[in-house]
Amino acid sequence: MELLSYIRMMFQKTDLTKYAVVWWHDGDNDPTPLATKPTINTLNDYIQKGGAVLLSAAAEKLATDLGIESGVPRIYGPGADNHAAGVTIREDTAKHPVWEGFNLKPGEQIQVTSVGYPKSSDYWSLKFVEAVTIGNCWETGSDWKETVGAFVEWTKGTGKGIVFGMGWRLPHWKNDNKDRATLEKLTTNVISYLAKNLYSFQ
Repeated sequence: MELLSYIRMMFQKTDLTKYAVVWWHDGDNDPTPLATKPTINTLNDYIQKGGAVLLSAAAEKLATDLGIESGVPRIYGPGADNHAAGVTIREDTAKHPVWEGFNLKPGEQIQVTSVGYPKSSDYWSLKFVEAVTIGNCWETGSDWKETVGAFVEWTKGTGKGIVFGMGWRLPHWKNDNKDRATLEKLTTNVISYLAKNLYSFQ
């Protein structure tokens, strides 16, 4: 049995309700075919029952496959440049738990990379419909505001659960990313938020 088929089979047979959060990350070389209909159904069942899911990098496109986003995602990368990039604190989400420990005011920026971007997916430009923007996106020379849709969450169509998206340039995990510690802190906050506030299998 090839490895991809084995992973699909194990995912579909695993009782995901044992986990507070499922993190699905598609990296530069990860096989998109992992997201077959049975796998998506397994993940969606977990969400509807109260599970929390983080979709990062190119995996953010799965919000459409899950049926919780009617917008059309774009997929691109990886790519290399010297653009600094990250998220901006929004006025309407300034008290959101994902910003814990940053001590920043609305309008201030959190830089998470300056060495290009991974294989990515997002919902540019406002092509997402059901997602709620949690953090606006920026990069050197550009202010994308909420148009990229790379730091968002879905609560409509998710039953008792929630899905959080971290796409675009944000989840750049390469070792040469000097902002990796900041990315790790931000991601830890997201996972903690999902686990503490939305875990219902108790």
